[in-house]
Amino acid sequence: MNYRLGLTGTFGSGKSTVAAILHEHYGAAVIDADELARQAVEPGTEGLEEVRRQFGEQYIDGEGRLLRRELGRMVFADRGAKARLEAIIHPHVLAEMNRLIHAWASRPMIVLDVPLLFEAGMQGLADSVAVVTIDERSRFQRLRAHGFSEEEVTRRLGMQWPQARKRALADHLIDNSGSLVETQHQVDDLIKQLKGVIPLPR
Repeated sequence: MNYRLGLTGTFGSGKSTVAAILHEHYGAAVIDADELARQAVEPGTEGLEEVRRQFGEQYIDGEGRLLRRELGRMVFADRGAKARLEAIIHPHVLAEMNRLIHAWASRPMIVLDVPLLFEAGMQGLADSVAVVTIDERSRFQRLRAHGFSEEEVTRRLGMQWPQARKRALADHLIDNSGSLVETQHQVDDLIKQLKGVIPLPR
């Protein structure tokens, strides 16, 4: 029986960094919900065809691929459109997560890296939940470095639960505001807390 750790946080908090540490340093298997969401709308999938029907040809390029950034700008400005997109993608993500959980049953630890873990009601898939937090100055600096405008960041955050609400529901907190080394130390501390229930290497 493995241990399933839910990993979540708000936009730009650094969940992927924490997931990578858990995988690289502790051998945890990581289920990346964002990657599963991308797979749901790959060329040739029913998901992509449903996006075409719901939102139009303007979000599909000449080679039949989804224009993700353009679609993202639109849905994060329209709650109704976002809900319609999630209705297309979430069933695929949940089905694939359950398949991988079953397939990796022999792995000591599975990390469920899900940005909308609480919003989508998926926390029941996890034995405990770690919330990655970040101070607002660091968030905006890092996301601007990745090409996001302040307006875009604010709009996306407005579509998610506030960081304080997620913190209140967390079993574990990891503050990713500082250096990578500081984050690594906090992940190490988390693993020490879980050592009694997971036979993980160090």
